[in-house]
Amino acid sequence: MDDKKAPPELTEPQLLQCVHDSGFPFELQVARGLASLGFDVRLSHRFLDRAKNRDAEMDILATDSRAAETKSGKAVHHSLRLAVECRDSSQPLVFFGLPNAQTPLPADKMDPDWPYCWIDTSRDAGIPNKFAGIAFDESRSELFRKKFHYQFGGPTRFSTVTTVEWQNKRHKLHVTDRLRSTISNFGAFAEDSRMTTEKLTRSPREFERMMGGTVWIQLTFLLVVHAGKQYQYLPDARTLRPTTRTSIFNAFHSERGVQFIVIDFVRFDSLSEANTSIRNTYGLLLDHILPAVLANGAG
Repeated sequence: MDDKKAPPELTEPQLLQCVHDSGFPFELQVARGLASLGFDVRLSHRFLDRAKNRDAEMDILATDSRAAETKSGKAVHHSLRLAVECRDSSQPLVFFGLPNAQTPLPADKMDPDWPYCWIDTSRDAGIPNKFAGIAFDESRSELFRKKFHYQFGGPTRFSTVTTVEWQNKRHKLHVTDRLRSTISNFGAFAEDSRMTTEKLTRSPREFERMMGGTVWIQLTFLLVVHAGKQYQYLPDARTLRPTTRTSIFNAFHSERGVQFIVIDFVRFDSLSEANTSIRNTYGLLLDHILPAVLANGAG
């Protein structure tokens, strides 16, 4: 006979309280916010964490896909994609970083930040992020400059995000397991997505045939949308600066290589403002790389 007692049956009000105590209502709130901004939203996007060889999940995958035609009459299918994790916590976030060195580069050197741009196209020919290498080549366009990209124009390059936990009867600021897990999840998502695109684009002509005979370009941005406040630590002034959006630069290492990623931490009440910055950068980058993509034939 099993001596374990079954837990008491929940009443409907108790069950509803469990729902409210979970993160799912906030996730739905974020999803509705993205939908109101013009995105097609999918919840609980599943993917393969290849490093751990197990199923993984992204809270929200939001896309805005459109068809366009160039002046020469070439059809182009372009897509803005957001991979989103939601954080329903009132605990503040604090970001740490170093001054963003803006060292002039020789004309024959690629900007070292290019791997942080996530650009997929039907003409990658099995080379992940093939056209990201020209993202910061300012000689290709008089309209685009690296400083116009909202993630790269700031005076500080942030790389660490922390939050507060109550431990041993006092508040402790550190990188929590949950934050580590969130960042690793983005890295695993990037690896799986890029490897999938790599396989699909090995035959550009066949891939474009599946897309209806059009060139395909997709730019991806990673977001953590959270409910609490966030601050950037200013070491010279030894103070905190309130902010509504902070980008952190990170790298995910696995046996298959390194995934360079930028994650935007955005307060929910500033989601619309963040959307404007993302779309402005998306439009500039799309116009900047499109001529190179079109010039690179499907083979």
